Amino acid sequence: MGRRSQPRNNTVVPVRIFGTDSHGQVFSEKVSTVNVSRKGAQLAGVRPDLGLDEIVGLTHGTNRVHFRVKWIGEPGTPRAGQLGLLNIAPEKPLWDFPLPADAIDDYDPVPLELGKRLKVGIWFGQTKVWADARVAHRTPGMGVGLVFTQISDQDLDQIRHYLESLSPFAKKPRRVGTPR
Repeated sequence: MGRRSQPRNNTVVPVRIFGTDSHGQVFSEKVSTVNVSRKGAQLAGVRPDLGLDEIVGLTHGTNRVHFRVKWIGEPGTPRAGQLGLLNIAPEKPLWDFPLPADAIDDYDPVPLELGKRLKVGIWFGQTKVWADARVAHRTPGMGVGLVFTQISDQDLDQIRHYLESLSPFAKKPRRVGTPR
């Protein structure tokens, strides 16, 4: 059982996406859907640099609705240039065509096998670090547990720096000759 709350309709329709990108630049461009549901959409051909949880607008025909960015396709993968969106006003539908009624989620993503080796990217603020890992356990419907097997010294330093920035008791660098 997947995490989808509604069935998807694999429908390719032109839409216009608009808003402000992660750099504060206003954009408006034509893209197309990959699939749609009553509360969401997957888009392809998206070029603006957007972040998770940003709000964008979509227009289809005369309808205009705002969506929250829920996932972003990674560059260099088959999902590059794609976005997963959630309608922030589901009582206001965007689509002018019928969609399947709500039903039990039959989406079943392929689970990661125990022991599978992965290269994992982890964001710390605006910095991304990489680690080698392997799947240590998995719980259907909940996720997987990873054991990190290799992290470069440079990436470990980035992680330490980030964690220290979160602590109100982080050690401040001392100047030479300054008493403790």
